[in-house]
Amino acid sequence: MINGTEANIQTTAPGMKYWGGFFDELLSVDIAREVRRTKGQSKNTPPENIYFKPRVMIFDNRPSLSELVHSNFGGTVVQRQRVLWGTECNSNEWMLKKSSDIRDFLLLVEPQLHFKRPLVQKLLEYLQSKLQRIAEEKVVGAGNVMSKEERIEEESGFYEELKELKRGTSHEPFRFDAEDLAGRIDAVGSMQLRRSERPERKAIGYEYGVRASLYSPHLDLLKFLEDKFGGYLALGEVKNSKGVYNQSYWDAGDSAAIGLIKEVFPYLILNRSLAEVILNFQAARSSLDLRKVTSGAEDKGLLELNKLGFYLRTEPFR
Repeated sequence: MINGTEANIQTTAPGMKYWGGFFDELLSVDIAREVRRTKGQSKNTPPENIYFKPRVMIFDNRPSLSELVHSNFGGTVVQRQRVLWGTECNSNEWMLKKSSDIRDFLLLVEPQLHFKRPLVQKLLEYLQSKLQRIAEEKVVGAGNVMSKEERIEEESGFYEELKELKRGTSHEPFRFDAEDLAGRIDAVGSMQLRRSERPERKAIGYEYGVRASLYSPHLDLLKFLEDKFGGYLALGEVKNSKGVYNQSYWDAGDSAAIGLIKEVFPYLILNRSLAEVILNFQAARSSLDLRKVTSGAEDKGLLELNKLGFYLRTEPFR
């Protein structure tokens, strides 16, 4: 707060719409396939067995993010080396291991998903079939419900169908509301205060600005942000030896960024403290005549807000 100026801020406890947006951006849904052969068996001959396992996980280099998911949904968090956005780094991975836990989790979040809903629905279909077969085998014995060959054929079908869905799915038009957007901002967005000093305008002193951005492969979402708040949409990709990574993003400064932050603030979790600093900064800034600000108390106050914003951006989630 500067000279008693403070933004009018209210908060709301996030609900499932928040988690729908959050998981729509970050959740990895897959069926792992493990081929087992006898020792010395040629790869050109049919394998001794093929095992399939559902996989639901989130990987990110921010410990605060995996901690947030773990504290709300349980599961396991591990750290390992991984390639993220084309760069090798330490990754914090959250995952669920038991098929029944994965099913219960997906049933909870599926109604709130948009882009990832077809993938989740297909994995749920696979899980229902798998869990039903396991339950029947406990009664009549393994192998009496379905032969090994029949099981492999059925599970291979789900495996291929999920793979095909990942190659591209058409989506119905969707209106992203504030709570859904807050989950996406916490998942793959960023906000910051910037300070610069332009040599040709030293009489003004420091210039302060607000920026917000969001990286996502979902162009419908990025276009929605551009249409609703302004800013600009940048399309692109980066290639390396590991593959091609979508680098499309939405970026906005000052009024457009503030418009988004004000709308999503009541529902934010990870970025809430930083967003509060930015809104207080904007309230203070709007009360100042920046043309008259040089090195006075007002300028010092804005500098302190900017320092606090950087500190909060690097602090772990509490």
